[in-house]
Amino acid sequence: MMTKKARVSKEEWMFSALEILETNGVDAIRIDDLAARLHISKSGFYWHFKNRNDLLVQILDYWTKEYTEIVTKDFALQSINSAERLKAATEMIWEKDLGRYDLAIRLWGKYDPLARNAVKKVNKLRIDFTKKAFSELGFSGDELEMRANLYFCYVSMEKSVFGSMRKEKWKKLTNRRLKLLTSK
Repeated sequence: MMTKKARVSKEEWMFSALEILETNGVDAIRIDDLAARLHISKSGFYWHFKNRNDLLVQILDYWTKEYTEIVTKDFALQSINSAERLKAATEMIWEKDLGRYDLAIRLWGKYDPLARNAVKKVNKLRIDFTKKAFSELGFSGDELEMRANLYFCYVSMEKSVFGSMRKEKWKKLTNRRLKLLTSK
């Protein structure tokens, strides 16, 4: 018989819910299942969340902050030149696997207005960050939009689409990709 934990943090509840979302979709996120998965009583959930909908709202907020704003609002990144900023952001996204839940949340957003609004917000934050860097590199118009969109899509979905790879190979390919996108 497994013993119940005394407490589980809000982040543990959300992370567990994100894992379920990633593998089984939003409809599979149920309070009873989360509690069982975390080895805690269901009442522990209500310490952090009003209800399931509150959990879903907070997951989307967490995703926005911890998987997007961690890059787009990073003051250290803002202080370096554009090409180095793109490289540092790319490394941060890959190393922290910041695109991990993108596909699941984007699929959720196809039929849920709450998730759709979060996806729109995240897209805007990411594309604005990216466009600023490419604009500073001297790109404008269609060239700016094309390069920013390619960068945004690639770094957001790289691991989801291509899986993980050895760090040395990833660095080599990333350097080539960034050179291609930032060269006039």
